[in-house]
Amino acid sequence: MITNRPPNSDHIWHQWKTVVAPSALSPTASAECDELSALFAFLSARAGIRGVGLLWPTENHTVAAWVLRQSAGAIRVVIPTTQIFLDDSDYWGTRKFDPWLRK
Repeated sequence: MITNRPPNSDHIWHQWKTVVAPSALSPTASAECDELSALFAFLSARAGIRGVGLLWPTENHTVAAWVLRQSAGAIRVVIPTTQIFLDDSDYWGTRKFDPWLRK
């Protein structure tokens, strides 16, 4: 389990390199919100998706956020990469915290 580290996906990649027989039925890596958010942002950037970054809704939790620029203005979509603020019914764009509270 990766925990209490800065938002960086390197440790997830390291876990994945040690997997001998990947399975869709069992985890291949384990990490907290900081690392998962960083992984999401990294993979999004590699896929050419612009405007994805990290958001700290509180001082000790990180989520990914996606800013979509439209003619009517910007929309910030919160990516649920932490369970701290979420219930089973919460999905993309949850309004559990203000996505514009922090830059």
